[in-house]
Amino acid sequence: MVLETLAAVGLAGNIFQFIDFTGKLFNTAVKIYQSQDGATREAESDEDIAWSLQQSCEKLNAGINSIQENKLATQTTRTSLVTLATNCKAAAEEMIVALEALKSKKPGSKWKSLKAALATAWKESDLEAMRRKLDTYRSQLVLELQILQGYKIKVAQQQLKLQFEATVSQKVTTPVVPEKPEVIQAAMSQSPEFVPMVQKEAIDLCSNKAVLSSLRFDQMRFRHSKIPQAHQNTFSWMYSKCFEPWLESSEKVYWISGKPGSGKSTLVKYLVDNDQTPISLRQWAGPDTRLVITSYFFWVNGSELQRSQEGLLRTLLFEILQEFPALIKLVAPEAWNDVQTAMIGRSADVEIVWSQRALLAAFERLSKMGQVATAFCMFIDGLDEYRGDQDDLIKTISFLECLNVKLCIASRPWNIFKDAYGNKPHCQLRLEDLNKKDIQRYVQDHLGTRHDFQNLRDMDHQANEILDEIVEKSQGVFLWVHLVVRSLVDGLRNADRMSQLHERLHSLPADLEDFYRHIFLSLDPFYRKQLAQMFQVTLARSDPLSPLAYWYLDEQEDDPSVALEMPCHLLSTQQIYVKMLEVQKRINGRSKGMLEITPPIVEGSSQSRVDFLHRTVQDFLMTTDMQEILKSHQAKDFDADLAICGALLAEFK
Repeated sequence: MVLETLAAVGLAGNIFQFIDFTGKLFNTAVKIYQSQDGATREAESDEDIAWSLQQSCEKLNAGINSIQENKLATQTTRTSLVTLATNCKAAAEEMIVALEALKSKKPGSKWKSLKAALATAWKESDLEAMRRKLDTYRSQLVLELQILQGYKIKVAQQQLKLQFEATVSQKVTTPVVPEKPEVIQAAMSQSPEFVPMVQKEAIDLCSNKAVLSSLRFDQMRFRHSKIPQAHQNTFSWMYSKCFEPWLESSEKVYWISGKPGSGKSTLVKYLVDNDQTPISLRQWAGPDTRLVITSYFFWVNGSELQRSQEGLLRTLLFEILQEFPALIKLVAPEAWNDVQTAMIGRSADVEIVWSQRALLAAFERLSKMGQVATAFCMFIDGLDEYRGDQDDLIKTISFLECLNVKLCIASRPWNIFKDAYGNKPHCQLRLEDLNKKDIQRYVQDHLGTRHDFQNLRDMDHQANEILDEIVEKSQGVFLWVHLVVRSLVDGLRNADRMSQLHERLHSLPADLEDFYRHIFLSLDPFYRKQLAQMFQVTLARSDPLSPLAYWYLDEQEDDPSVALEMPCHLLSTQQIYVKMLEVQKRINGRSKGMLEITPPIVEGSSQSRVDFLHRTVQDFLMTTDMQEILKSHQAKDFDADLAICGALLAEFK
């Protein structure tokens, strides 16, 4: 009885399922019968989606090549997109074929509609699987395209950063045009949040640039560029014998001392520019530490910032932050925030004033950033050319030791520097004690290898004695060697005999000051008036003047009021170039190398300046005896400051 009851229940269930199935079947058949193309609305919707996905995948595949050419995505992203687009297109085509097979072959026919409905019912599970597959591919494609869009935004940001970094150390007077504006435009159109994000990024970049520009000053690198390059193959002994062991050690300070003219600045420049320096420093700093090398060359004849602690600290801080701009807002928060506030409020440019206290505070913050793995190497040349309290300068250098730093400093061997840095023999170098081989090489290359000297040596074997005598008398002073060799080369050009060359060498004083006196007294008496006035102008001017200013100095000798009466007119590049070449000839002929023009005159360039051959020339001309001699030769009513004003006014006109 129970079994019969269960059987009855089962039969009733089967009947209800059949009724439900036949109801759906006839409902589907009616929809097919009523449609224009022989398919249900659901099938039409599935077909539309499949067709849309197929076309989208075709467009995506066609765009893959342009994505690859523009490098807007990584290789992994491009491969994923290709694979997904191909699979999705295949799945869409599969569904389109299946749906096409289920359509009624004769729309409007009841029997054909019923057959189509029956086929649709049998294939429902397959169609559902196809729908799920397409939906999965669609979701994955959306994800990959979002990744690509994010990458486009990143590239656009990088383009802006590159423009900033390319101009970070120079003033930009024209609008910056991105290298790939289409990348930025595409990112803006595809991402609404891109504009505010880039706006913030742009404000940050401009703030960084403004802070860096406030640290930078005119002719920051001029002194470095003015120092002559080391003679070929000289100073190579420094690395193996003295410098490399210190670079790789834990000692912080290395002191290079030397007599005036011994080549200290040339050596420091050689060390700063040498490719071996960062390699050796890496042994000390470690492989994963960021290394920043900075340098500053005090210059007594330069501007106030070229011979002051403020100039020293601004230069070092500028070079550090230029290499590591992410630190700007942390090291100089007040300046950075002032610029941010001004830019957001669209106010006028904010003026950033750097006091010595503010600069030292920035270095103190830098020293406390333990989370930033950075090591510094600082080269500071010409401590004796600093115009201020030397004790204060030594304290500032000691303060810099709070950083993870190595400090290479150079100066004359004054007692104050000996007391501060001369207590560690393994961390100091007396240049005149070690540069004998370099002087020998210089003398051989500039004198011994000349054809006219070799011809004399073939006739007189005592010629080598001249080379040896120069080295012995030099006492390690490279500048003296340079002047002596130049004098002997003049003798060779005049076809001097060997005996005359010996006589010439013996007549040259071994002391630099006496040497300069010898040069001055040997100058053409006819030009002593003009030369004395040139010397006085060069001594009086803190910033070296241009060659064109010296041209107008000569013009004032004939007409003292020339600067006031001359009209304002623009000289052509060719006219300026001709006048500067005239001045070059005058300076070379009158001063015999005591004054020089650097860098060399180039047509169209206004960078050349007139300055003393070396600081020792200035020291010599400032002595009481030489000042009396210069005043005795110059015009009685000559005033150096008034002459400078006239020359600058004429140059301005």
